[in-house]
Amino acid sequence: MSLPSVALCMIVRDEEQRLPGCLDSVAELCAERVVVDTGSRDGTVACAEARGARIVEFAWCDDFAAARNAGIRAATSDWVLVLDADERLAPGGEARIAQTLEGARASCGMLTLHDASSLDASTIDVLSGRARLGEPMPLPRLFRRTADLAFEGIVHESVRAWLVRQGGATFDTGANIVHYGAVPSLRAERGKQDRNTRLLERRLALEPDDFTVHGYLAHELVAAGEQERAFAVADEGWQLVRRASPATLRSTGRLLAARCLLLFQRGDADEVLRTVAEAIAFEGETPDALFFRGRAHEQRALRPEPLRTSELMAADLAYRACLGWAGRPGSQRFVIGATGHVGQLRLATVEFLRGDAEAALTRFEALLADHPGDIEATLGACEALVDLGRADDAAARLEPLVGHAKTPDVALVAALIAEAGGRLEALARHLADARARRDLGYVAAHRNALHVSLHCAMTAYIGRPQAGPGAVGAACAYLAGQPAHAELDSRDVRALERFVGALFASGRVEWIEPLLEPTAERAIPGIGAVVEHVTSALEAKLKERR
Repeated sequence: MSLPSVALCMIVRDEEQRLPGCLDSVAELCAERVVVDTGSRDGTVACAEARGARIVEFAWCDDFAAARNAGIRAATSDWVLVLDADERLAPGGEARIAQTLEGARASCGMLTLHDASSLDASTIDVLSGRARLGEPMPLPRLFRRTADLAFEGIVHESVRAWLVRQGGATFDTGANIVHYGAVPSLRAERGKQDRNTRLLERRLALEPDDFTVHGYLAHELVAAGEQERAFAVADEGWQLVRRASPATLRSTGRLLAARCLLLFQRGDADEVLRTVAEAIAFEGETPDALFFRGRAHEQRALRPEPLRTSELMAADLAYRACLGWAGRPGSQRFVIGATGHVGQLRLATVEFLRGDAEAALTRFEALLADHPGDIEATLGACEALVDLGRADDAAARLEPLVGHAKTPDVALVAALIAEAGGRLEALARHLADARARRDLGYVAAHRNALHVSLHCAMTAYIGRPQAGPGAVGAACAYLAGQPAHAELDSRDVRALERFVGALFASGRVEWIEPLLEPTAERAIPGIGAVVEHVTSALEAKLKERR
């Protein structure tokens, strides 16, 4: 019994530099190679012919599906493998495809696409993730050549309608594609964004009921900085999702990512959760949906009210579920690093916010072992160290960043460390620096509340306490003779411990006794124990020094 034959079908134009690598990567698998040339003016055609490819001349008409179908019609093999000139079949892929085709029952094979981050990135570095943009993405690229096999859509073309007719089943070939066409410099050089936006707007006019087109266009508009237009397109597309049937084999993934990104920019975490629930109902759980669920719960927990334990727990569970997809084949993924570095960073932050500084520090340290220069992991580790009473270690860790970061985060964490060490002049200086940069926005949203808390604390240290949100803000409100209330969690306790310690360091001991009053205890249950604990610890230190 002979093995199934495979034809390579591709579209090219002015690709003499990248075409040889693509053709050579399938030399053993694809004896038949069909190259559809759409008007090359360089040596592309000669290069293809020199490697035994058959040339199909095609007059470009702004229709990628039409060009693809011209190649398919010219092919004679049992199967069709679709690649572009800026792609390579990774080593081992030919053998894996040949092996899976021997007993293949489904008509569509999935290959995993890896976007290279630079044009000179090696295959090994791209596949390992060291030189990769985004998440690996499973794509349908291998098709049984049937009489009705055809692509549809003038841009971001697909065989979805054909696949539905084939029963919708796919199989994983285990093969990888390395794609160099997503490198930003190459995209800009070739004007891909402008071209794609133009063609997508035309396709949307032709196919107004296809929500996948809305997803593609929304992404291009976001990249172009047209947020309002992007939101309108994404919202219109999501209304179509709400009326669609999952039997269409259309994925909400790209549209989900665009819609959630835009909703987060508007601060609408509640609508993100509704959107995620609808996406999961439509096609089941995906890493992106789980990540967005975690982000939404995390954002809800950081509203002006005190941290909501239940929201942080929900965020923790969602991030862990998302990270459980690491290394697993499955749906397309559009959130860069959701099942890896970014997901781990978010989970570490939530662990910290839940009061488990030890677990958070362990996770931040693991992230820094793989990414030593990661500023957010460094800042998170510093905050955890402060909570663990290791302010000196935090100061040493942060020192290389102080004065060299554009965002206010570094200055604010430096202020936190200064407060923990009782260095109030440094606290004032760093807090002023953070305030001057605050319009740039905090990288981590929870630092907005930290900024307000440290500001309230500073007003007490200078003798003019002002009310604010959170436990420290409530303590300042009480000291100022204003209504106050706070329910303390473990992180509130540590914040109050630093506050009381800094009151002693600033010489504001007149504020200590009022915090021990019964009325203070009724307003902030547990504050008396905090004050007594700090006072006892300071007395013990004084005795040691004597």
